Amino acid sequence: MGGASMPPGKTDLTPMAGKHVTIWPDNDPAGEKYAEAMRKALQQAGVASINILQPPPDKPPKWDAADAVAEGMDIAAFLKGDARLVVNQSPEAKAPSYKAYSLGSLLNDPNPMPDDLISKRLLTPGGMLVIGGAPKVGKSDFVLSLLVRMAAGVSFLGFEPPRPLRILYLQAEIQKPYLIERLRLMDLPEDIIEKASNNLFVTPQMRLLIQRIIVHKDRLQITLHPTGMASLLHEIIPGIPANTKIDHAAPVTFDIPIQFKIRGGRRYIMTPDGQDIAQPKTQKFESNMIKAIIQGHGFQHMLDRDPDLTVMKLAERKKLDHGYIAKSIRMTQLAPDIIEAILAGCQPQSLTLADLMRSFPDAWEEQRRHLGF
Repeated sequence: MGGASMPPGKTDLTPMAGKHVTIWPDNDPAGEKYAEAMRKALQQAGVASINILQPPPDKPPKWDAADAVAEGMDIAAFLKGDARLVVNQSPEAKAPSYKAYSLGSLLNDPNPMPDDLISKRLLTPGGMLVIGGAPKVGKSDFVLSLLVRMAAGVSFLGFEPPRPLRILYLQAEIQKPYLIERLRLMDLPEDIIEKASNNLFVTPQMRLLIQRIIVHKDRLQITLHPTGMASLLHEIIPGIPANTKIDHAAPVTFDIPIQFKIRGGRRYIMTPDGQDIAQPKTQKFESNMIKAIIQGHGFQHMLDRDPDLTVMKLAERKKLDHGYIAKSIRMTQLAPDIIEAILAGCQPQSLTLADLMRSFPDAWEEQRRHLGF
């Protein structure tokens, strides 16, 4: 097949169709690049699954399978360990079957409707309920209050369970001591606690799901694996014997398209359409931006009050560069919600005064996209 410089397309991979393939790349960028190219070629060839081995972190550059053999490594144990990414499952798993029903069969279906998990149609079996809100408005307390009452079988703000629900709450926000403190501060009614005490299970802060994150020039590659999930199931489902083996799901890898932008000497990760991936969780007041916006409105007010006043005359009066005044006045044309966000310290973390001083679109919706709001 040749070395890492040989394109995988030069090799006939059709005999690999239906096979389970393991790729052991060299421990260097060239090996990683070749493994990725080979993965794509093998997927096109129709293999059943692909494992890409991840070299141990303590190994030197260019370390490979031959080095592992020379070191006396337990190859069988290494191949069975966690140092692999399953990046392709069987074609059958990727090609689910779909079925269409005639109008007559749908209208004449005698099967009863399944019970809602939360009435009325707020959460159905196999469905999803999304609860969102701005930072620091109490989403976590609300969710905990809701889950406690659903586990107790008690209605809550229009959420009505048909019966006490058995719930596993996987949360990645706070550790156990602070989780206990939060629950106690909620001052839950004793009868609700009694009904929900054996139905609601809450994890402390979970950091086990992310196995690794690789930053490429055009994407983030995130690999997840649910280590420890089997023990959780043993704990919350009494019917499963303690010695029952639960098959751990294979690692799941997915890509998030990104682009990089350098602003103010720092590199920021943006979505392909220019939006900030990481919005600030706390307010960050940028005094230079706030001052420029206030000055811009002040300059515009002076021009509106005096028809004979020009930008050049105003610059002479204020002893400022006329270009700075013109650009400050331009900020008065920003969308109102953009100005409000900046004044409140809630602007995208990558936004700088230089961005506001440059030319930006006239349309407010285009301004939001252009500036990352």
